[in-house]
Amino acid sequence: MDVYVSVDMEGVAGVVSREQVMPGESHAYRRACALMTQEASAVVAGAAAAGATRVVVNDSHAQMTNLDPELLDPRAECSMGFPKPYYMMAGVGRNFAAALFVGYHGGAGSAPAILDHTYASRVFRAVRLNGVRQTETTLNAALAGHHGVPVAMVSGDEATCAEARAALGPDLVTVATKAAFGNQAAYSLHPTVARQRLEQAARDGLGRVAAGQLRPWVVPPPYLLECDVTTTHTADYASTIPGVERPAGRTLRFEHDDYPTVFRALLAIALLGGLAG
Repeated sequence: MDVYVSVDMEGVAGVVSREQVMPGESHAYRRACALMTQEASAVVAGAAAAGATRVVVNDSHAQMTNLDPELLDPRAECSMGFPKPYYMMAGVGRNFAAALFVGYHGGAGSAPAILDHTYASRVFRAVRLNGVRQTETTLNAALAGHHGVPVAMVSGDEATCAEARAALGPDLVTVATKAAFGNQAAYSLHPTVARQRLEQAARDGLGRVAAGQLRPWVVPPPYLLECDVTTTHTADYASTIPGVERPAGRTLRFEHDDYPTVFRALLAIALLGGLAG
């Protein structure tokens, strides 16, 4: 059984501030990298206990060079670096039995939620698919679902877990690592306790997949992607992408029948829009 793990940083236990998640040489960031890697390792251990023979861990935060490969459980393969196809979901495909989302965060505008955003905080104020608000959890789950891969577990703060269950179903296994007061303040589990719960949740989630309780989350075509961006200058940049329309000053729209194409359009808007500064 092959298992796919996408690991972000904002939802990791003990991580609450922007300083901790901004790549650099600060002690706060380096410590957050260690916490992120240890949570990924806990999930790898749980997947292995559930029968996984191959576990791929995809570094999904910022420039995607946050994981410490030597600290990561040696049973895992590690995908790192930026840019890479499909970013947070690089390498996902039909060969995987399930996907696990670790350290995720609430979507742009979620509150109270730690460091809420959707793919690019400098670019997106809101992302909708067929008129429904999206988060990184749902956008990524839909790409996994396109490949027939169910999401077996999601971890992050309480808002993240609530959003995931509301969209993907009440049978989804979640681990709330903290309860936010606001954007950069929270009660947090002790990292050791969080890792224990993550290991067990990975086992439980994969067990539910094996039992047929968790199915791929599939959004049927056609797809209408709408993005409200932060400034008109951002929209100036991103609206130069072929196929992207601009129905309003800070709103962009893209339509297609193929979800991976829609997902790539979203990432292109994030990347090009981010150049507007």
